[in-house]
Amino acid sequence: MLFKTNNAPKQEELHNFTMQTINNHYDIKLNIFAINWEYNNYNLVVAGDGALWIRAMASWLGCYYILDKYHAYSYLWKSFVNVRGKHQKKAFDWTKYIDVTTTFSNGNYNGLITILENNHNKVTKKTYNYFKNNEQGIINQNADWNIGCSAESDVYHFLKSLTNGAKIYHYQTLNNMLIAKANYLNT
Repeated sequence: MLFKTNNAPKQEELHNFTMQTINNHYDIKLNIFAINWEYNNYNLVVAGDGALWIRAMASWLGCYYILDKYHAYSYLWKSFVNVRGKHQKKAFDWTKYIDVTTTFSNGNYNGLITILENNHNKVTKKTYNYFKNNEQGIINQNADWNIGCSAESDVYHFLKSLTNGAKIYHYQTLNNMLIAKANYLNT
């Protein structure tokens, strides 16, 4: 979904829109897994970048939530390898970076928070709070049903191919381009 920043919907409006879209446009019969593939243990999963509205959407839909590794690793990279600003002299701690990313990937929330607390001289408050507030998304990292999330990179590459790498478009122009491409893909 593409919104103007000054006209973005509220959480409840976004939830209602999503539920209405799902109900009106998708024939969701979850038991089709059990019927066609004898698969009886299925779950709905929402992956996100840690934004509150995404976590709230997962909760409202009764889904599992996973934290997108791209965003998590980006925060960890900035803290342990590519540190900027007042922490710059303490940068390039590859051992800690590998340790903290492994702990994250294993879904060890308490271990991750402990590592971040023990490295408060490298980890910003923003980074610490990002992980502290995404407990469920971290715990679900090593779940057997977690196949990851590539939506953001897919959207980025799609937009880059559509716009030939241009960075600036008027909202209406970009929206029209996306609609035209969607119409082309759906014909």
